[in-house]
Amino acid sequence: MPPTFQRHESVDEFLAVAGAFLEAREAENNLLFGISSAVRSSPELFAEDAPSFATVADDAGRTVAATLRTPPHNQVLSWIDELDAVDAIVDALRAEPLPGLLGPTEAAARFASAWTDATGQFTDLANPTSNKIYRAIGYEPVCDMDQYRFASHG
Repeated sequence: MPPTFQRHESVDEFLAVAGAFLEAREAENNLLFGISSAVRSSPELFAEDAPSFATVADDAGRTVAATLRTPPHNQVLSWIDELDAVDAIVDALRAEPLPGLLGPTEAAARFASAWTDATGQFTDLANPTSNKIYRAIGYEPVCDMDQYRFASHG
């Protein structure tokens, strides 16, 4: 049985479902926690174009992925152990105009490939983001993250 995509109406509902899953890999999922905290503490900043929140569950009902977006910004993926969940996210979002994606390397690459196939949009890899300055001041990377920007084909 394929993974099940579920949208959540609020940040509180999202965190009620995804919270324990995200906490299990807190360092890798800190961006989702930070964005969720901002939406929760200052909802008026997001009132014009509402954020979207979703999770993916396996056939046993266990959360295996989480994603969110605060338009006009990129879709953000959690750490994803079961990469079939990426396909469920792409299928659910394919009608939405996404400017890009930010997520862990393997999941982000799978999303970008599936997104290109599903929508005809392609990714621009000519503009990579560097973490060199962070390493220079003492930060150590927890996991690799990739960002993709989508552009219309044609």
